[in-house]
Amino acid sequence: MKRSVKHWAGKVPSTETHTRVASFEGFTLYQSKHQVDNSWIEFKLIATGARAAHKANYWLLWNSGEKSFHGRDVYLLKKYRPSLYEQVLEWLQLQRSTQKPEPLQLEFDFTFPA
Repeated sequence: MKRSVKHWAGKVPSTETHTRVASFEGFTLYQSKHQVDNSWIEFKLIATGARAAHKANYWLLWNSGEKSFHGRDVYLLKKYRPSLYEQVLEWLQLQRSTQKPEPLQLEFDFTFPA
């Protein structure tokens, strides 16, 4: 007897914490507004509309220096949705290579203790 595949609904993140950046064949990519440093960017890829087989929410870490994904969901995205993985990877590489780097914001405190 063949096991049926579960279908899941994607959970849209809050607009306070994430920004919608792209859409791909029934999935939407959100970027976290919180970044620890400039080289690591957190993304959430969610199923939109119909329920998705296997998994509907993928947490991905993008390393801008290596131009590659990291995180446990990368393997599952590649396994169950290889064409979607390639589309997101291509989109991110294109977006990140065409954007100008943000200016470095430095703050100095020149006060000395008495």
